[in-house]
Amino acid sequence: MAVVIKRAMRRWMKPFDWRYAWLRRNRLTRTEVIQTVIDSLDANVYLEIGVASGENIRQVRSPHVIGVDPCEHPNVRQLVDERSNVTFFEATSDEFFARHVDCLATPKFDVAFVDGLHTYEQSLRDCLQCLDRLTPGGMVLMHDCNPTTETMAIPASSFAEAVEHGVGEQSDAWTGDVWKSIVHLRALRPDVTACVLDTDFGLGVVIKRATSLDLNLSQADIQSMTYQDLSRDRTQLLGLRRPIRLFGILRRLQKERKRQPS
Repeated sequence: MAVVIKRAMRRWMKPFDWRYAWLRRNRLTRTEVIQTVIDSLDANVYLEIGVASGENIRQVRSPHVIGVDPCEHPNVRQLVDERSNVTFFEATSDEFFARHVDCLATPKFDVAFVDGLHTYEQSLRDCLQCLDRLTPGGMVLMHDCNPTTETMAIPASSFAEAVEHGVGEQSDAWTGDVWKSIVHLRALRPDVTACVLDTDFGLGVVIKRATSLDLNLSQADIQSMTYQDLSRDRTQLLGLRRPIRLFGILRRLQKERKRQPS
């Protein structure tokens, strides 16, 4: 019996090189989470929307890496020059999906990270467009889904506008109302499953899997919600989870991907 248990434990641990680190601490960076997902799913193509200065995308390792941002930072240009597997599009996410994505050799993605304009409308549109291009058993991750102060969650059409409304000069100080995208998915999209990992300003996890709707809210209800509404019931609204809960999701996705024809 002891031998059987030991073998089961080895099988459970083997796919996740990072599991011990996740058990030791609950605060992880977006890069750690993204890389864990890529490695666990054997992802071939990674898409990042909202590259900014390239701090995150520079650390990500995947056979094919695609970055999208309306402004090309010098660090990103240097990265593209250094790594032949990195492709960058200087465009808005809407322009990328409308004009460029079909020109790619592989126009579908295994893992996508949405960190563009921090508004409900744009982040939701980015997520849905990524879902449309996601491979079976793939995953969309969304940043800035769990603001911890009302100032961080100020709705604004740009970071500059958010600063005018009192947000600090550091971009990490503004998450906007991206959190409403998760609420929207949990309330109005029975064809997807969405939750938020409680780390790094809230990392949304979105997969294409039918589920019973967790919330009884209309789109009008969601649009009118305030930070106070989120603060009163963020665990239920966001499906807030400890980061280690990601591993259960990854195990199921691995099985789905193995069932796909090669």
